[in-house]
Amino acid sequence: MLQSPAAMMCLARGPAGAGTIASAFSTIVTVRILGGLTSKLLFSFPADLSAPVHDVKEMITRIVGIPPREQRLVSPGGLAPAGHQRGGGVLENHRTLGDALGVGTASLDTVDLQLVRLPGQWAARLEGIATGAVCFEDLDEASHDDSEMALAAVQRNGLMLAHASERLRGERTIVLEAIRNQPKALQFASSDTQGDREIVLEAVNEDPAALNFAAPSLQADREVVFRAVQAGGQSLKFASQDLRADPDVVLAAMRSAWRALEFADPALHSDRSFMLRAVRVHGSALLHASRELKGDRELVLSAVRRSGWALSCASEELRRDRTCVLAAVLNNPAALHFAAEELQDDPDFTSISRGATGRGTVAPCGQGPPCTLL
Repeated sequence: MLQSPAAMMCLARGPAGAGTIASAFSTIVTVRILGGLTSKLLFSFPADLSAPVHDVKEMITRIVGIPPREQRLVSPGGLAPAGHQRGGGVLENHRTLGDALGVGTASLDTVDLQLVRLPGQWAARLEGIATGAVCFEDLDEASHDDSEMALAAVQRNGLMLAHASERLRGERTIVLEAIRNQPKALQFASSDTQGDREIVLEAVNEDPAALNFAAPSLQADREVVFRAVQAGGQSLKFASQDLRADPDVVLAAMRSAWRALEFADPALHSDRSFMLRAVRVHGSALLHASRELKGDRELVLSAVRRSGWALSCASEELRRDRTCVLAAVLNNPAALHFAAEELQDDPDFTSISRGATGRGTVAPCGQGPPCTLL
């Protein structure tokens, strides 16, 4: 039975009590439902462009009794923001009506949608995938090559991209939905899609380690790598050799996680100018300095002033240097543990250590025992 215009307007505006402010900014349009094969007008009703597509389907159910899972709504030509026709497509349940049509909340009077009724068994399977009641990975090849089933699967678990057909693992819409759910799903995308800059940027924004699965060309892309290492310094290990030798990229990674220096080009570990910058980011960067630079007094002083633990990485000679030891102990009283043995009982240093109220620990820079020079 058809709903009365008043009842349908209530559905379009949402639940009672939503507030006059919200309704003042809503955009009500007339939705004209056309036959999927004939494009003949079947019925129409008012709806809000900000309403989810699923709510529009619920309204259709109330009017003609077709369950939402058996409905496919298609925009015959779509609508551009200015109201001009453009390429159509299937409207996805989770999007708002305006977004699905590509019009946002633009000022429109009428929207045309074609209604296609899906076979009940197919629709039940699709709904089962979306809810997790049906395991996508256990279905047949035809299901794995069905774009709507694959989309429902990756929206629930992005890693289900691994079970989609080769064709669909190269489909941008499906891959984007997969990485939005689980960025590491990028590993299952086609090689062409792994080289899609927009997709890779979205993946590394969510999980910097997804850089591991980007195409080599994007692992060598400075902007992409910068975005990744700024969010997670350890992702530097997945960057190209050239970018792991780029001082600015490495320092950006260190600001996120100083241990990222481990993955820098070894030549930087012997570069005095670079290491001076590195220890200013984090004193414990001295751990990765070359043997020669661990004996550089200026470099070591700069390091221990920022992290007393760095004294454990200094040369034996500098661990006897009273100025270096004092700077380290002032930063972290427990650093006295790494000074030369004859200084560990020196009253000038022990008084600082005894006066500390629980500051510091005896852990060296890095993990494990203090650095040793071989």
